[in-house]
Amino acid sequence: MTYVGHPLTDQNKAAETQVVRGTSVMLMPGSRKFEIERMLLPMLKAFERVRSSKPGLEAVVLLADNMSEEWAKEQAARVVSVETLAAISWKKGNVIGEMQRARAGILKSGTCNLEGAIAELPFVCVYSGTLLAKMIVSTFVKLKEYSPVNVMKAGTVTELIRVRHDEAELEREDRKSTRL
Repeated sequence: MTYVGHPLTDQNKAAETQVVRGTSVMLMPGSRKFEIERMLLPMLKAFERVRSSKPGLEAVVLLADNMSEEWAKEQAARVVSVETLAAISWKKGNVIGEMQRARAGILKSGTCNLEGAIAELPFVCVYSGTLLAKMIVSTFVKLKEYSPVNVMKAGTVTELIRVRHDEAELEREDRKSTRL
C-alpha cells in the first residue's frame, strides 16, 4: 500500500472554495493545557494592544476539542479587559474554514501551521517551551527554524520562540506581517 498526500489537503477540499477574508485575528494557542497557559495569555495581551489602536478588531480563539472553553476564558479574564473579552469569539472545530475567514493569525508551532499554510492565512508562528526543553532541542536538533512550514521552505513565516516573555514582540510581528 502506498499513501501519497496528507489528510489536511482533504480537509481543505471540504472547506469553502471561495476564501473571503474577514477582519478577525485567529489565535491558536495549542491543544495541551501547558501550551494554553504559556501561549494564550501573551496572544491575548498582544491582541489587546493591537486592538487599542483598532477598536473594531475582533479575535477568534480556536480551541482544540479537548480544551475547556470555560477554563480558557477564566485564564483570559486574568489578563485582558472586559471590553477585549467581548471582542473574542471562542470556537472549536472547522480549522481550515475558520482560518479562511480570518484576516491574520497568531498560531502556536505545530500542525496548525500546516493548516494555516493550506488556508493561505498570513500568520506568525509562536512557541515558548521550558528551559530544559530548549536545552534538549538545541543539543539534538540542528534546525534554525521550527515551524513545519519553515522546515519545508525556510523563511516562509515569522517565528517567535519566547513570546511568553515579550508579548510586545508578538504584537510588533503581527502588525508587520499582517498589516493590521
